[in-house]
Amino acid sequence: MGTRPFHWEEVMKKFAIVCVAWLALADGVFASPPNTEPGRPTTDARLNQPADKASTPAACPDDMVLVEGEYCAAVRHVCLKKRDKICQKWRVGMAECVGKKTPMRFCIDRYEWPNRAGAVPQVLVTWDEAREACESVGKRLCDNHEWTTACEGPERLPVPYGWERDKKACNIDQPWRNPNWKKLVRRGTPESAAEMARLDGRVPSGAMAGCVSAFGVHDLTGNADEWVVNSSNPRDVPGQRIGPRFFKGGHWAIGARTNCRAETDGHSTQKYFLGYAEGFRCCAAGKPAATPD
Repeated sequence: MGTRPFHWEEVMKKFAIVCVAWLALADGVFASPPNTEPGRPTTDARLNQPADKASTPAACPDDMVLVEGEYCAAVRHVCLKKRDKICQKWRVGMAECVGKKTPMRFCIDRYEWPNRAGAVPQVLVTWDEAREACESVGKRLCDNHEWTTACEGPERLPVPYGWERDKKACNIDQPWRNPNWKKLVRRGTPESAAEMARLDGRVPSGAMAGCVSAFGVHDLTGNADEWVVNSSNPRDVPGQRIGPRFFKGGHWAIGARTNCRAETDGHSTQKYFLGYAEGFRCCAAGKPAATPD
């Protein structure tokens, strides 16, 4: 038998097939795994969405943010500058907890009611009306400890954006306008609407980009003062001196303290009180955190 001719083309085809097979095996064995570092979304394009969202339900609805941390019953801040008895500037980094600590985990609206970016916060509502509005959407009125925790953030800041009051950050310190209460309280009438338009100092929710806490909650100080529930006495009791109705955050007008710790109890027993600079936001329980398998 004659010898078979040597064909280089056939050899090269077989060599190419071997190379392709080896590369496919290497891709499966040596390829980098998806980025599953805790706290970071995956960068593996094959999964098409962040790994945490693919496997873990959100703790809060889309229009709320999760607040998780500790409420401190008493915090020591050092005021460095006052004007008209209101602290304007605090010592940076000085926020010592000197009271009882309480673990907190809850959801809170991103914005004041109606909780929509660009909407003007609703005012002229009583505490009971605010509570009923929250309940109508499956939420509840925030209590004063929740509100404070959301405002201070993990550092227990005196104002949500830092260590110094700033009217460029939040809607605060506008000129006060004396209301005509007889006109104002007749809600739904042209007289009330005209008086409200004359007095109004609100801005749309989210308009002050710097007015946001470390948890991502907007307009906590200034804009509209906010109804909250007094944690120490959440219900009406006959003869009580301090009732369940507190205000937190202060409003847009000059004279309000507009810091995270301040709260007003002057209307706490007044069931029918409402104001032209007073609104609210809602809270809810956060869904349980996912447990490791």
